[in-house]
Amino acid sequence: MKRYRYWCIEESPVPGNVPPGAIRMEAADEDGEMTDEEGHIIEAWGFVEYERPLTEQEMDRFGLEESR
Repeated sequence: MKRYRYWCIEESPVPGNVPPGAIRMEAADEDGEMTDEEGHIIEAWGFVEYERPLTEQEMDRFGLEESR
C-alpha cells in the first residue's frame, strides 16, 4: 500500500487540524523539528499520512507540505 506523507507546517497533527482519513499521525518534539526518511531535519509540528494524495486545496487549507 502506497502512503502519502505531509508535513504539518502550521499546527500539530491532531483531528481537526488535518483532513479526515489519515492513517498515521505523529507529532514533533517540543522544538518543532522532525527527521525525514533520509535523515534531514524538517521544521514542522509533525506529519500525517494518507492512502491517497491530498489535493492542493486540502494542503493549503490545513497548512500541509508534501514530503519529497
